[in-house]
Amino acid sequence: MYHKQRWTPEKIKQRLNLILPLVYLKRKNISTFRYRELDGPLAASPAEISMDDSHWQEISANEYWGSWTQDFALRAAFEVPEDWDKSQPIALYLPLGDSGDFSHPESLAYIDGQPYATCDRHHQEILLNDEWLDGKEHF
Repeated sequence: MYHKQRWTPEKIKQRLNLILPLVYLKRKNISTFRYRELDGPLAASPAEISMDDSHWQEISANEYWGSWTQDFALRAAFEVPEDWDKSQPIALYLPLGDSGDFSHPESLAYIDGQPYATCDRHHQEILLNDEWLDGKEHF
């Protein structure tokens, strides 16, 4: 009752709306992803840099692309613009999964052919190492 009299929920909502634009100061979209179904969880990971993915299905943001219990690979390239402030944390934001769903899909992210980090619906950001902040394209 005390919080209702003091308008606490409304104050919190107003302050969250105030800081929301400051969460990500700069953004650059990853244009499209390429999607390929895998034969199972033990299938070899198609993570080589020079791999030909031209025959993989293209998917865009907010597009339905998977099926129940399907093992998959997603592939995309990213580059960090050279004019971004490298003293600030720079991350890939990969919002995989439905917030009302179980903790799937789970993914192991490879950068330049090397396993680097995991992501799922609870862990959607991958902080990038300085070596990838060079303005060049990375896979």
